Amino acid sequence: MSSLSLDGVGDYALEAIPNVKFRLTTFTIECWIRIGESGKPSNTTDSPQPYPIVVRGTNYYLGVDSLTMRAFARYTDTGAVTRQIYGVRTLDRGVWYHLAVTRDATALRVYVNGELESILWCPAPSVASTLPVAIGTNWNGTSPAGFFQGEIRNLRIWDTALLGGQLRARAGTSASMSIVSSCVDELLLNAVKFTTVGTPTIDASVPGFIAGTLPVEAHATSDGLSFTHTGIATIESTDPPFLADEPGTPSLVSPADMATPAGSTVALQATVTDRDGNANTIEFWGRNWRSHTAFSLAMLPDTQVPVKDGDLYVLDGFQWLADNYAALGIKLCASQGDCVDNPLSVSEWDRYSRGVDIIDLAGLPNIWCVGNHDRETLGTAVLGNTYFGIARYTGRPYYLGYFGSNNNNNAIRVQVASTPTTLYTTVISLEYDALLIPGALAWARSIAQSYPNDLIVVVSHYLITTLQPGFRTPLLDALLSLFSDLPNVRLYGCGHMTQSYRVDVVNTVPRHTIMSDYQFSSGSNRFYVRLWDIDPRAGTLRNRTRDCSNDIWRVEPESEFTLPFELPGYPAFAKIGEVPGVAAGMTASFNWSGLTSGLHYEWFTRARNGNVYRDSARRGFTVA
Repeated sequence: MSSLSLDGVGDYALEAIPNVKFRLTTFTIECWIRIGESGKPSNTTDSPQPYPIVVRGTNYYLGVDSLTMRAFARYTDTGAVTRQIYGVRTLDRGVWYHLAVTRDATALRVYVNGELESILWCPAPSVASTLPVAIGTNWNGTSPAGFFQGEIRNLRIWDTALLGGQLRARAGTSASMSIVSSCVDELLLNAVKFTTVGTPTIDASVPGFIAGTLPVEAHATSDGLSFTHTGIATIESTDPPFLADEPGTPSLVSPADMATPAGSTVALQATVTDRDGNANTIEFWGRNWRSHTAFSLAMLPDTQVPVKDGDLYVLDGFQWLADNYAALGIKLCASQGDCVDNPLSVSEWDRYSRGVDIIDLAGLPNIWCVGNHDRETLGTAVLGNTYFGIARYTGRPYYLGYFGSNNNNNAIRVQVASTPTTLYTTVISLEYDALLIPGALAWARSIAQSYPNDLIVVVSHYLITTLQPGFRTPLLDALLSLFSDLPNVRLYGCGHMTQSYRVDVVNTVPRHTIMSDYQFSSGSNRFYVRLWDIDPRAGTLRNRTRDCSNDIWRVEPESEFTLPFELPGYPAFAKIGEVPGVAAGMTASFNWSGLTSGLHYEWFTRARNGNVYRDSARRGFTVA
């Protein structure tokens, strides 16, 4: 199959004569990519720092963020505001992925291998840019900015937003599916010319596809349409594309989860499937470790609207927490600021306080956070401290104290697991604009340093920008630097305007920032609870959102998604063996020897075909 290979140093392709039909307010940009070992981001001074794949000025940008290795897309809207979005999964170098970004009438979406990863509700993009479509660089009108290193296949630009099912089909089951839609590059293939710079090449390992060093004149067939091109317009294979090389997810056979096998050697078994019947290598990974039991942390997105509107939704929401926290494994509840709408309203503070009284009575530890709507001026919140001040929390066993003369900056410490060992989570709550309060950040660092074995969570109202979702605020920048040498500070929670997420890798440790706020969405006066369900053994953090007022879970992608997440102090899995050439449908066995009676072990398998692989679920057992 043919692909465009770019060296990441100076190779790229430009639309020779910019065509107005590529100026799109609704679109799908999709392609297959394999990321190489280097490349140059189009921006190196801030975050994100993406490798450019397909870019047309400020109209659309599809790339991979070099800092997080996640899919990335952005555009500038008609109000000159940059709108950007990340995928969720980490993309490995040397592995083929199908990437797509779509924009319909209301939202920007990112897909990886046909699966929706994230969504951002935002205004329409501006089409004012007259720049050409660029492949492998971000062309600014006079020079390239950044270079993608790797391979690109099956690039297409559509003037409509394809649906998830259509993209899944294009990503893995059929490249010749019928889509009732207009593909811009197909419509323009006889007219579009791309000029190449550097020495990008087309690698054709299968006869019948374009070959040679660019630029090249060639004819090919793309879903039945003939085209002529200089350089590359579309490189298309009519075969099912590159997930054909991807194994199925392995199924663990034995030992059963939490079994107690006897002896110093335990036989591990797993079965793998493969859509093409290919043989795969089955790798076995393990560690001498017993993960803590799963637990959940409850975050309260801005409650200002329901608190302003009356008792009903507020008290019902807190009652839902009181009734369900034990069954759901919720260990604590943290506000993310803007508890009330008017900081001078006694009725609003009284209403919010009566709600928190409900979970106090039920025994759920909680912490408040001061947002911009909760205080009169920086460092004050007079009424807020009347209801949620030092006196309210003094004497509670989980309360760690406060900074300064009031409770605007405070901390709690809660036991979240007892098996196999006691595990605590410390939550540090910082006032909105805490960066401007002398000594506040030093106090926060002293708390984190005091509990090096805890999972540390920092909540503050405004950590991700709202005008440019995904960008760090100055406070988040300062916190990432402040805690850079503390690997147990891994989670940041915030609110303020919308839903968003980012991850920053600092000193090799992923630091996740999750923003949740529903005050501008439909049903904004309802009471919402965001749960962070942490499963230490699975290595995941699942975000889900409860609409307590309607007694339903919100299921849109920005409200429910799962992140890879390892607790601090956990050892990495090590490869303990492999079985090559396992035919599809067959079971691979590996004897894990040298085990010790009474110790607990965890394991999983990885089905690999070259650089492409899939991991199984994880299991554990204790040697009898």
